[in-house]
Amino acid sequence: MFDTCFKNCHGLDEDDHLTSAYDIALMSRELLVKHPSITNYTTIYMDSLRGRRNSDL
Repeated sequence: MFDTCFKNCHGLDEDDHLTSAYDIALMSRELLVKHPSITNYTTIYMDSLRGRRNSDL
């Protein structure tokens, strides 16, 4: 990862806190390959609103 410079751990704006889409892809691939159970916490959650599915809205 050559295009990334993290200035804090929470991700809020700070000068020179940046990354590239490529570096995010590298980081995401490492996370998914080495810790596949992460998908238990990062999947899309679906719920209903007044008896309607989100896809119906």
